[in-house]
Amino acid sequence: MTITGRLLISLIFFLFCVVGCQQPADQSNQKETALHISGNIPLTGPIAMFCGQYPIGFSMGIDDACEKLGVNRNTFRVDFQDNSGKPSMAATVMQKQLMSNPQIYISGTSAMSDAIAGELSKKKLPHFLVSFDAFMTHNNPTAIRILPNFKLEAPLFINFINKNNGKRVFFFTPNLKAYIEQSDRLILPELQKANIDYQRELFDFDQKNYRGIVAKANNYRPDVIVVSGYAFHIYPIIRALKEYNMDQKSAIISTLDYVDLLHENTPKNEIDGVAFVAPICEIPGKVQTFEHWTSRFKKRSGKLPSYVDAYAYDTARIIVTAYKKTGKIDMNDIINLMPFDGIVGKIELDEERDLKSTLVIGYLNKNGMVEEWNK
Repeated sequence: MTITGRLLISLIFFLFCVVGCQQPADQSNQKETALHISGNIPLTGPIAMFCGQYPIGFSMGIDDACEKLGVNRNTFRVDFQDNSGKPSMAATVMQKQLMSNPQIYISGTSAMSDAIAGELSKKKLPHFLVSFDAFMTHNNPTAIRILPNFKLEAPLFINFINKNNGKRVFFFTPNLKAYIEQSDRLILPELQKANIDYQRELFDFDQKNYRGIVAKANNYRPDVIVVSGYAFHIYPIIRALKEYNMDQKSAIISTLDYVDLLHENTPKNEIDGVAFVAPICEIPGKVQTFEHWTSRFKKRSGKLPSYVDAYAYDTARIIVTAYKKTGKIDMNDIINLMPFDGIVGKIELDEERDLKSTLVIGYLNKNGMVEEWNK
């Protein structure tokens, strides 16, 4: 064999060894850096009005952040599953998803998150809540929430009562742990301190007719009415209150879920004259980044987004940004990014890993326009 032939064979053998040695190392690196995100929220059923578009906003946030930061989109595997708004289904979905060893978990809403949060804490998984429960991050050390919640809402209810010189307050409250807990621990004790009289009526999750409770409210003659529940509770309650002309007799304020009605093309004359708790981005003209983003979301999904979808988008951007900085995701990576400039405005967390951004009181006036409530 010629010297040239021997050199050629040696070169081919060398290259073969180099490629053979490098390929497993590259595959190992890709396996280590892949990030699996599991989501477990209501995507069908009545609660889907609140969070059914969360996966769209989240995926859009992953896409945009990866493009902006130069991160391979294939790094993130996102799997959202439907728990149908049932705690038992949430537990079943979680057990199935844990078999895939996710590095990040997302769950909602409050009852469904509550059913699985303890197990996720044992697994030490960073657990993002799409839930309003006021004390869930406090009770679960790996839980984190980038979403408005009952802890932020309660002081606005009290402020509204005081500003309307409320001496008699009537509460419509779902017979659900998160709502009763907010009421018992954050609202009613403050009213008792101020010697404000109140009456609270609990209603069932599946209740359809609220005229009996509204009749009690009418007889009570309250200065202020507080309406809590999901949007499919709030709508018939407000309609029944209007049948008794109670929107003319009492100041009415509703929980955060009222915002869902504004995004579902609900007839404005059926829900006007009511104040509601809202993120500042839901007040027209207050947050330009949110308003610019909504047109992009609509182009992508065919629907207008709410603040829930926008917080999903920002949550995803935070995850990608943290990963870009450290090559991994844990609780400290997220916390160290705060404050974060989101499309909803500045995002900050408190000492319990809970959102502490400002909420406001919105108002749907008689012209069908949303404005910030000031008195």
